[in-house]
Order: sequence, then C-alpha cells, then structure tokens
Amino acid sequence: AVSGDWRFISPAGRSSNEFEWLPDGSAMLVIEGEPQGAGQARSGGYFLAVRELSGKVRWEVEGGMDDRQPVAATGSPDSTEVAVLRDTFGDGERTAFIEIRDAGSGQVLRSTETWITRLTSGATPVAADIVWTPDGRLAVVSHRGAGFNVLLWFDAGSMAAEPLRPTEASEVWAIGNAMNPKVLVFALSQPGGGSTLTLHEPGGPARDIDVGLGGNLAVDFSPDGTRLVVAYDEGIETIDLRSGERHILRGAFTYGISWGANRRIASAWGSDVITFDEDGSGLQTEVSLSGGRTARHPAWSPDGSRVAFHIADAGGI
Repeated sequence: AVSGDWRFISPAGRSSNEFEWLPDGSAMLVIEGEPQGAGQARSGGYFLAVRELSGKVRWEVEGGMDDRQPVAATGSPDSTEVAVLRDTFGDGERTAFIEIRDAGSGQVLRSTETWITRLTSGATPVAADIVWTPDGRLAVVSHRGAGFNVLLWFDAGSMAAEPLRPTEASEVWAIGNAMNPKVLVFALSQPGGGSTLTLHEPGGPARDIDVGLGGNLAVDFSPDGTRLVVAYDEGIETIDLRSGERHILRGAFTYGISWGANRRIASAWGSDVITFDEDGSGLQTEVSLSGGRTARHPAWSPDGSRVAFHIADAGGI
C-alpha cells in the first residue's frame, strides 16, 4: 500500500473464491478451486490454502462438492488456530461441520458435531461465512432446518453449539474481525425492497440497519468498531452505530470495500483499486489493471500496510 508493488498469492491454475488475513498478518486463508483435470488433485477439487505472503503454501485441506468442501475459514484472535467451515453437497441432504486446526501445522485439534439439512425441493443457498470473535465464539452463517441460511453460534473452545436464534430474513454472510466483538450479517429483503444489515453483539438484541436500494452491496467496520462504511449502487457512506448519523463520502460503483487500521478506505472500482481517507479526501489509485480485468473485494492487512484483492477476467476470478 506504500510502494504500489504487488504480486500474485494464488497460482494461475486455481481460482480464488474467498480470502481472509490471519489477524497477525503473517498469512492469508484462501478458499480456492481447481478446474476439472488440472493439477494433481481430483477433478473439481476445492481447497483451504494457508498461504504465506510469498504465495508459498503453509498447509492446505481439500474437499469436493460431495465430500467435505471447505467453504470459509477464519483465524483465532491470537492467530494460533484456524476455524474451517466444511460442507457436503450430497443428494437429498447437506451436512456441515467446523474443525479447528493448528495455524502452523494444519493439525486438526477439535471439531463440532455435524449438522444435517435434508433437502425438500430446489437448491439451498451456498453462501457461508465464519467469524471468530474476541470473546471466544464462532459466528457461522450456514444452513439449518429448512435449508435457509441462518446465523449459528459456537463456543470455539468446547465447540458446543448455542441455541439457534431464528431469523425472519435469509442470512447470506457475516463481517467481523478479531478486534471487534460485533458481527454484522447481510440479510436479503423482499423483492423490490432495500437491503438490511443485522448487527449482532454478544449479550444484546439484534439490530437492523436499513441501507436502501442498490446493487453490489459491500460493508466493513471502522477499526474501532463504532462506524460502518457501506457501498451500494454508486455511493459510499459511513454510518455511526451510536448516533445513526450518516455521511456520504463519494460516488463510486464498487465491488468491495475495506476500512484499514491506517484509517484509509480501500474500494474496488472497475479496473482500479482506490484508497481514500475516512472523510472521503485524499483519493489515490493503488492499482490499475489492464486487458479487461477487474478488481474485486479488497481487504487491508491487519496493520494497514498491504491491501489484497481478487482479479477477475473472462475466465473467472
């Protein structure tokens, strides 16, 4: 983020579906896919790869659509462990579970019981996410019961599940970080309505935040957890979670946003990754791609010195 130098982390033979920094910034947790017939893995393999910043794999786990596919991962607040959410997309039912692995070796340390969703008709949502909160809990977006995604809670030490808290909307993914006990869940609204963010805090009731109409919704917490930056349609604004006050920062058609510890906001805008101060000033282009490629889903490293992002082209991400 200082020099403008950049390099690929995932190899050309794999697609990158989702990534997250370890809280200490030493490595990245990358959910990757391998097309049929490529490499040494079986056809259509999916991986959680723990990659050093050089791109070297520290360790990885593999699964397939019908065999324990890794769909999301998160690091513990002290970066010593990694929680992996795995799912099986079988005929007639889906099974999912969480396993905790040593961040250095990849050794499985403990795991949850499996939860099963029996399919009735049609496909259940594939969207899934997992957040490790500072109070030692795992917030998980996954399927349960009728197959719709809901927010589940687990104790990261005992791996015991907390009682299910039903939601009226269909949950799709969560945002959180190791320094922030809040968990923000995106909820799908009724067709034609606006989008809703549901804020969950330990010990408190859920709170809905309306963000209006618009596509390409993206959101992140401020470093201190008191504000949100929200991008939707062609605008970027901040929302104060205490007062509800809103400030429009700038116009931008964005595919992802991230608020760094350096108090700079990064946004993917077409072929560029741009950054600006939290008041909207100081606009700077960090990366400008060529050849019809677009930037997606930027994420600052925990110390704010690097920014990672997806590159999308005609062949995928």
